[in-house]
Amino acid sequence: MTKHFHQWGIYGIFTTGLMATVLVLLVDVRLVIANYRFPNPQAILVLGGGNVREPVAAEIVAQNATLEVWVSSGLLLPQANQIFLAEQVSLDRVHLITVLPTQLLISQPL
Repeated sequence: MTKHFHQWGIYGIFTTGLMATVLVLLVDVRLVIANYRFPNPQAILVLGGGNVREPVAAEIVAQNATLEVWVSSGLLLPQANQIFLAEQVSLDRVHLITVLPTQLLISQPL
């Protein structure tokens, strides 16, 4: 009985490892295809989730002068604008969508 259990345990470990390898290869292949088809992105979309994602988006946009950024944020517009201004990103390239409990605000460049 234990011999069969041990044999199935080895098959289970082998199968799990094989499935993990296939999954990693599939993700890598999809990334390569996406990079080939769309080598130069036009914009990035950041879905809000706190005040952690906006600074990262600001850094990415600051490094890529042609990218525009669309941010769905839980922050107030002045707070979100301050994050992008701190990274010296022109607010003309930043499109903030702030959802408050009673209203939807979309900032427009001045």
